[in-house]
Amino acid sequence: MDIHDKRSYDLGRNKIELIAYGAVIGLTAGLVSVLYRYVLHKMDVIRDLAFASMTPLRFALWILGALAVSLILHFLLKKAPYTGGGGIPQMRAELEHKIDQNVPWSLISKFFGGGLATLGGLTLGREGPSIQLGGLAAKGVAKLTKRPAVQQRSLITAGCSAGLAAAFNAPLAGVLFALEEMQKSMSHYFMATALVASLVANFVSYSLMGMDPAFAMPMEEMLPMNLIWIPIGVGVVSGIVARIYNWGMILLVERRLKTKIPKYWLIFSAMVLAALVGLYDPSLMGDGHGFVENLAQAPTALHILFIAFILRMILVWTGNGSGVQGGIFMPILALGAIVGVAAFQILGMDQVFIHNFIYLGMAGVLAGSIGAPLLSIILVSEMSGSMEQFISVAVVSMVGYGVAMILKNVPIYESLYELQFADPVALPGTYDMSYFLISGDAPLVGMRLTDVPLPPDAVVTSICRDRMCFTPSPETLLKGGDELLITLPADQLVEVSELFHP
Repeated sequence: MDIHDKRSYDLGRNKIELIAYGAVIGLTAGLVSVLYRYVLHKMDVIRDLAFASMTPLRFALWILGALAVSLILHFLLKKAPYTGGGGIPQMRAELEHKIDQNVPWSLISKFFGGGLATLGGLTLGREGPSIQLGGLAAKGVAKLTKRPAVQQRSLITAGCSAGLAAAFNAPLAGVLFALEEMQKSMSHYFMATALVASLVANFVSYSLMGMDPAFAMPMEEMLPMNLIWIPIGVGVVSGIVARIYNWGMILLVERRLKTKIPKYWLIFSAMVLAALVGLYDPSLMGDGHGFVENLAQAPTALHILFIAFILRMILVWTGNGSGVQGGIFMPILALGAIVGVAAFQILGMDQVFIHNFIYLGMAGVLAGSIGAPLLSIILVSEMSGSMEQFISVAVVSMVGYGVAMILKNVPIYESLYELQFADPVALPGTYDMSYFLISGDAPLVGMRLTDVPLPPDAVVTSICRDRMCFTPSPETLLKGGDELLITLPADQLVEVSELFHP
């Protein structure tokens, strides 16, 4: 057996191992994420019951309880400082070896911190925490089973993918998000593991939580193609809303990172504000899932929608801006739902189309905010349980994304990552092995390996091409579809990633 066949055999065996571990990761991350989702639901129920029969005395006790919860959250954040916020920038930093999260404390902080913050009424989502919980669970499994470095990175990515899949019953969106937004590579080496993990996690979610889509809002009729101008118009408004949302969020996060005010005081202030809004309308508290489904039940006056939009925007800014454990996906989707219902009311459409408009608003605002239209299309389609309105969802997502870019919007997760992890370098003395895929239209196609501007310490150890792997020479010409296995210092990982994905 020559070296080419041996390397192919080793790579195949490695992939089989990764797929098997992907199933284990999917089961572990799926169980953790589904349990987290269940706990958040119970916290929502308890809070809603409390505000349904609120009295002045009970409200005073609630505020005292909020202070106690704030102190607990402050303690958890000190024990696990990287569990604040959604968790997506943190897992990206973990993959780039800029941080090394303590798995037990991080799992405890994220899980219980997110539950307590939800009980306190903060406007937080479950998707970012589910991604971080899934990634941390995968890291724990990889460490316990002593997987090599190149496999650990794949397994952590798969755990993140499984977390999102379990959070929204959206396995395809889970894979796409983990690879496109975190791994920054569409390599087949990572994709198979992430897909298996997402499918297993989705199976766990279906088995324990039921097979219904994330939202109980089926589309009864499809929007006719002669009304395609509606998704375009909703997309324009959605892009503007996304720009405003990102601006406010980044402003508050910047202020929090610079302030000397203790975290518990910021969290307590956000909880008091949420409680005051809850006296007006308890459905405005929390992540917004129930609020969105309520919008679909009965017509809502435009002035009520406007008030709800302003209050939800303020709550999501202050809730996430406090640095507490919680995500932003669902709050963004809730803002988009308000945009969709407002458009529905203004146009005076038949009630049969109300769900369509809600999903259009969700897709447009999400695409504009996170800068990922393809992910928005897939996620909203999976959450709705139907691909029949694919064209309308695709149009509103692309328009929302385009308008936000015209307004010089920076994707929210990129902004949060830069704010928190732009300065830290990789942990000293750490090396990584990672696969990088050369796309068919990449500038590297046709270039000699020796001419590729890799950092001095980065070494291409093998190239996989047409199901065959070989050790390259400096004169090897690169082709589209090549997968390069590169050994490099961890602090050069970002630089090399940008070379393959400019």
